[in-house]
Amino acid sequence: MTILGLLGLIPFFACAGVVAFAPPILPAAITSYAPATALIYGAVIAAYLAGAHAGAMFTAPASENRRFLLGQVLLLVAFFAALAPGAADEAAMAIRHIVVAGVLLALWAQDRAAVGGGALPAWYGRLRTMLTAGAVGSLLVISASLFFRSGF
Repeated sequence: MTILGLLGLIPFFACAGVVAFAPPILPAAITSYAPATALIYGAVIAAYLAGAHAGAMFTAPASENRRFLLGQVLLLVAFFAALAPGAADEAAMAIRHIVVAGVLLALWAQDRAAVGGGALPAWYGRLRTMLTAGAVGSLLVISASLFFRSGF
């Protein structure tokens, strides 16, 4: 799982590197896709994590249904952030990256609570912390780069 998780960070790191460092090097036709790619990938990861929460609800007591509901709401927030219009507006795109980063952090907090409550193993909490840090860090690098370029 750790290897697959780390491999899953490659799109985040690649997009962050392209947005932060490549504009003077690579043509705009290549770099212009990186922010949207990271945003959509972040929303897909949020959907995966929310789906894992949904699957866990099949074996959890009914009192845990709020975790399922929160995961689904967070998934919708990430989905609408990824689909919102305004790809050409770099400041708006930067804010959308912050929203998806916030969703990933909220899903991480849910997982950490589940680890603390014994519903998930400790190794999963450590893995999720590492992966969330990489994903959120990359999204925030992209956001800061977009804000800087927009003159915000």
